[in-house]
Amino acid sequence: GLYPVCGDADPPAPLFEDQGMTITLYGIPNCDTVKKARTWLDERGIAYTFHDYKKQGADQAKIAAWIAAAGRDKVVNRAGTTF
Repeated sequence: GLYPVCGDADPPAPLFEDQGMTITLYGIPNCDTVKKARTWLDERGIAYTFHDYKKQGADQAKIAAWIAAAGRDKVVNRAGTTF
């Protein structure tokens, strides 16, 4: 499933239900929301792959698809200091 994370919300619900696929958590490691999401997944023994935007970059097509599905305000954290 895809789990974009932004803002100061509780760990997010997936945009797409996990159907036996690998979970990928996208974000930056020092973000408080990302930390909460990783802790939540770890505490429940849920395996995931972490995609670090600072090290691995961002896929413009994926971001555009997320914005189309959930809206810009759910995908883009404009409150952060690095926006």
